[in-house]
Amino acid sequence: MTKRGDQTKARILKVTRSLLSTYGTTNTTLEDILSASDISKGAFYHYFKGKEALCETVITEVIAEYHELTESIDPDLEPIERLKSVVSRIEELNTSSHWLNCRLMLRLSAQSHQSQPRLKRKLKEFWNWYTIFYEELIIQCQTANQLTKDIDPQTQARLIISMLAGTITLEKNIPGKPILKQMTEVITKGLKP
Repeated sequence: MTKRGDQTKARILKVTRSLLSTYGTTNTTLEDILSASDISKGAFYHYFKGKEALCETVITEVIAEYHELTESIDPDLEPIERLKSVVSRIEELNTSSHWLNCRLMLRLSAQSHQSQPRLKRKLKEFWNWYTIFYEELIIQCQTANQLTKDIDPQTQARLIISMLAGTITLEKNIPGKPILKQMTEVITKGLKP
């Protein structure tokens, strides 16, 4: 692919990520994508077989970025510091205008009952992986007596994910005092032994 072709494909993916994070798959039409990308239908089909294939590519990219984020955390840190680092990094990314991944995955997951089977499967795989990631980190924290053992790791992982998801959703939809930056301390203090 030429440099110009790479740029066009990247623009389509960026525009689609933004549209999907705001409107979801059902309320984002191919015409919306074409218009926002400023490309013709023929040009679109040069890069993607259709809207579903494009959505799959976007989800695949987002999942890869989540993996990069979790793998970028220093493995030599104490478990609780790794947990704080992950949550802090998600906070930082969500307060910037460049990271739409949390909103995107939340929006698509909320509409997953309306999604194509392959999209539903990709979303389910993501949430399974993401939950297990936190569960394993929580087990390490519990083993080091850094988090309570009174709440099982699966419940703690779901609490962390739910708090992040709820806060991200609220801050996007209800103007007010931003609290996302406080989530790291709220989560770790609330789950201490």
